[in-house]
Amino acid sequence: MPDVRRLTPPAPIRVLDESLARLVRAGEVVPSPARALRELAENALDAGARRVEVTLSPDGGRERLCVRDDGGGMAREDLLLLGTPHATSKTSGESDILRPATLGFRGEALAAIARVARVQVSSRRVGGEGWRRDLGSSETVPCGMPAGTEVVAEGMFEDVPARRGPDDTPARALRAARETLEALSLRAPSVAFLAFVEGRRETLLSLPPEGFAARLARVWPAADGGVAVCGGVARGVLVASPRGGHGPWLVDGRPVRSDAAVSEALRRLEAATRRRWSWGGAVDLRAADHNAHPAKEEVRHADVSASAALIVNEFRASLDVRAIAEGPAPVGVRAGAVAAPALTGTGAYGRAVAVVGDAFVVAADGTGGLVLVDAHAAAESLAFLRLLAARDPAAPLERPLVFPVARHASATCAEALSRAGFAAEDMGDGHVSVTARPAAAAGMTPGDMAAAVASAAAGADALRPVLAGVACRSVHRKGRGLGLEQAEALLRDMDVTPGSHACPHGRPTARRLGPDALGALFGR
Repeated sequence: MPDVRRLTPPAPIRVLDESLARLVRAGEVVPSPARALRELAENALDAGARRVEVTLSPDGGRERLCVRDDGGGMAREDLLLLGTPHATSKTSGESDILRPATLGFRGEALAAIARVARVQVSSRRVGGEGWRRDLGSSETVPCGMPAGTEVVAEGMFEDVPARRGPDDTPARALRAARETLEALSLRAPSVAFLAFVEGRRETLLSLPPEGFAARLARVWPAADGGVAVCGGVARGVLVASPRGGHGPWLVDGRPVRSDAAVSEALRRLEAATRRRWSWGGAVDLRAADHNAHPAKEEVRHADVSASAALIVNEFRASLDVRAIAEGPAPVGVRAGAVAAPALTGTGAYGRAVAVVGDAFVVAADGTGGLVLVDAHAAAESLAFLRLLAARDPAAPLERPLVFPVARHASATCAEALSRAGFAAEDMGDGHVSVTARPAAAAGMTPGDMAAAVASAAAGADALRPVLAGVACRSVHRKGRGLGLEQAEALLRDMDVTPGSHACPHGRPTARRLGPDALGALFGR
């Protein structure tokens, strides 16, 4: 396959216009060499580097920090704009700031580093000439070098000692530099990372190109022997740890110091298993705000609880698979016949082979992989979809409520409730009276009614949350006894029901672990 990175010229650097620059909520701050290293290494990865080489002075990089890469490089015109606030090649519109695809997107890193150090940048594009510039000058000079970029920062904090972070000893600075590169390397495990300390023979860090699982095990030794998580949202390793803590982790491909959704997921997992867990790996939600922290080390979620639910579901599914693998018949597992029928003709959700804890179905998918099904979520999805399909707009709407209700809502809300099949009347003064429900909503509760009003007020279908509540209360729950035959019937119903991949609340009903993911559980 041709190397597209080297055949496609990088986008030119430009200064963001005022409207885009205003979207940057927090300016870059460089309190340590490790922070400067992170910014420069991120730029190298954004430029398509296959190799990132770092050299630090023995004090951790304060005296001298050099980052070299073999990425796409820059033209002379780009060098002339370096150090200008909000000068970047990665942002062209609002979406690039609100939902950035690159590690850098503000155009502030080099300007921030240049405020605390003397910075020199040398760069050459493939097939072009090499140029060098000191950011304290507007002049560029030709230079001979391989394609890529080299940035040297010297005398960090000499002129602004007050900006130097606390407890910045050489040992701590070198450890911080190594940990910074280790965490960032998880985003690009196919990229080689090397770090050297001037005057020392041993390398600070040496990471060859490899896969994600191998890279995580290399930078986080505690991962060896942990529980592999290979879901659609989370991938990494859970390690039982009395002291808690965590390994390096990414959110949407970005190293973070802490994350509310991951922390909440670990808290819920601890409550469910009565054990403390450490986590290292990657979480991909694509719904987080990465423009809320000066160093991009924390993210903001629109709904922490919903994000945590997605993550902990995958954590628990992986622990269930591990439990099955560790014994012939763990407590709470009813296995199927040993001589299982051939898997020819197996549907999309596989053939049921076990029921775990009266809550989850384990199915073999016929390709050497497993499908894990949340029995309650699947049954709820099927019941909800049947209720939706049976809804008849022309059917009589009168199922009188025993106690008519009045809600704070607008006339528009009353109209939306009426369209959904409720007998609703605008009473004025911001009140709506609801006196009857549609036939499909038999079994609704006051909570469902409140959800219907809220949905109508938001301009959505008012009946959907009601049907979701009715469906939820009508189906299998843990503790009621789920046999293997029932599990098999559930899977076959899912096979023929479009939309059964998720429950009405948005949670997945099934997760697939292919042969590769299963092999990863055993280090294969």
